[in-house]
Formats: sequence, C-alpha cells, structure tokens
Amino acid sequence: MCRIHSADVQTVKTMREVFIHSFENEDIDEIDGATPHRYDVVCGREKIVHHHIGNKRYLKIIEMNREKYQTAATRDVKTRITLCILEMVRSCGGRFLKLNKKEQEYQDVGDKYAKEKISHALRAAKDPTRERTRKKRAPVKITYTAEQDRRFNAMLQDQKALFQNLIGLIKP
Repeated sequence: MCRIHSADVQTVKTMREVFIHSFENEDIDEIDGATPHRYDVVCGREKIVHHHIGNKRYLKIIEMNREKYQTAATRDVKTRITLCILEMVRSCGGRFLKLNKKEQEYQDVGDKYAKEKISHALRAAKDPTRERTRKKRAPVKITYTAEQDRRFNAMLQDQKALFQNLIGLIKP
C-alpha cells in the first residue's frame, strides 16, 4: 500500500481519477499477453509508445507529480512518489510492457525496471511554465585562401557566360 501524508490524499485520488477516467472514448485494445491494453504503459521508442492511451495517461500522472518529485528534500520522499505511481498503474490492471523482438510479443518488465522508468521520467520531465531559451550559436568565420578565391571567381565568370548564352538563345 502506498504511504502518503494526509495532505496528499486528495492529490492521489485526483491522479487515480485521471488515470482511470481520462481518454474514456478511446478504443479498447485486446487484453492478452501480446497486445497492450488501455491501462498498460509501453516501454520503448516505437511509434506505438507515443500514441498508446496508457502512455498518455502515464505522462499525465508524471506531469502531475513532476514538481513534487523534483523539489523533494530526501530520496525517501522521491521513492514514495515513485512507488505511488507504480501502485496506481498496477492497481488499475496496468502493466509496464516491453516488446520482445524475438517472440514479437509484449512482456511485463517487472517492478524494478518500472520504478527506474518512472524515476527517470520524473527527473527528465520539463516544467511547462518555464520559457525555453535557445543558446545562440556563434557565427563561424571562414577565411578563404587566395587560390580558393581565384577558383570561385573563375567558376562565377563561367556561370555568368553560360547564363548570358542561354538568355541569347531564348531571345527571338
């Protein structure tokens, strides 16, 4: 059972409601060992991972817990947040699945891998309110040798001559 402080009870209830009730109008996938269903979290980088309904729910929960996790004072608090999310997914019948390429079916990765995935997602989650700043790239100054300049100018003159010849051919 997930141990949380009484102040966090409402937050957990809200997160569970989001996990269970969000995206209700989506199609229900088959529930078997080879096909992820709507509460499963699919691990990997394939296209299904980004579009799977269970992953969308999972990312919503990660987003809801990002700030709490990143500002947690101790590792123990971070571990409890991770375990709460894991328990929430598992209690709804969700699994953390990864495609076994040899057998071409999804397999449960187990709690240890799932906790690592959750913790990594919480660490890597970006603050949506923070402005993105891009580093400006320093312009690269290229200096050409006299030989390179001479060759460039020769090619440019050749192209100008070809262009003039083409224009002369087009004029009636």
